[in-house]
Amino acid sequence: RCFRNTPGESLEAPAATYVACADDGRVLATYYLKANQPGLGSHVCNCGFVVSPDGKRIAYIADGARVVVIDLAGKAVTAAADIGAAGDIFHPRQLRAPSYAPDGRLAWTRVDDDGVTLVIDGKDVVAGEDLYPFRPAWLAGGGFVYGADGHIRWRGSTGPATDIAFSVEVPVTRPDYRKKKRDFTSATPCPVVGIVAPKLSPDGGRIVFGALNDLWIMPIGQAPKPLV
Repeated sequence: RCFRNTPGESLEAPAATYVACADDGRVLATYYLKANQPGLGSHVCNCGFVVSPDGKRIAYIADGARVVVIDLAGKAVTAAADIGAAGDIFHPRQLRAPSYAPDGRLAWTRVDDDGVTLVIDGKDVVAGEDLYPFRPAWLAGGGFVYGADGHIRWRGSTGPATDIAFSVEVPVTRPDYRKKKRDFTSATPCPVVGIVAPKLSPDGGRIVFGALNDLWIMPIGQAPKPLV
C-alpha cells in the first residue's frame, strides 16, 4: 500500500512498515509510518521513498549517492542522478530528500563542498543559498516554498525567489541568580577542585588523570607529578 506525495493529502494509517521488492525478492526500498513525537500530535515522520503523483513510479536515495526511480508497471530501474561515493570524509557529498512535484518533476538535494543545492529534474534550481537540506513544499502552478538563509522563501516556475515575511513573538524569561565570582588573573596558588578521566594502573598503585591542562600521575599516598 502506497501513499502519494501530493499537497494536502493526509496520511491516515496505523503505524506500519511497507517493503518494496523486486521480482527476485530483492528489497528495493521501505516505507514507514510512525509518530514523529509519540503522544504529542498526529504528525508522522518522512517515508523511505516517494511516489509520483500518477502512482506509476517510486523514487528513493540509494547509498546516499544515487536517486533511483522504479517504474511500477515495467519494473524498469533507472538512476535519475549518480554522484558516486565520496570516498573522502573531509569532503563528503550526499544526495537527500527526494520529492515529486504535482506535475511529476522529481527533485532532490545535493550536499557537497559547495553547500546544499536543490536539484529539479537534473538541473540546479536553488544554489548559492544557505539551503536547508529538506524537501520543498510544492504548490499548484509549479512553485514551491523552502527554507534558506534563515528565511522562508517562495519560488515560482521561473524568476527569482521571494522572501515570505513574518514575525513572531517569543517570550523569554531571564534567569535571576547570583553569579559566581571567578578569579582568572590571580597568581596566588589555588587548590585543584576538579580532575578529568582518572585511571587506575593495573597494579593498583598509581592513578593518572588530567588537570590544569596537563597529565598527572599520582602514586597512591603521594603527591601527584606532571607527566608533560
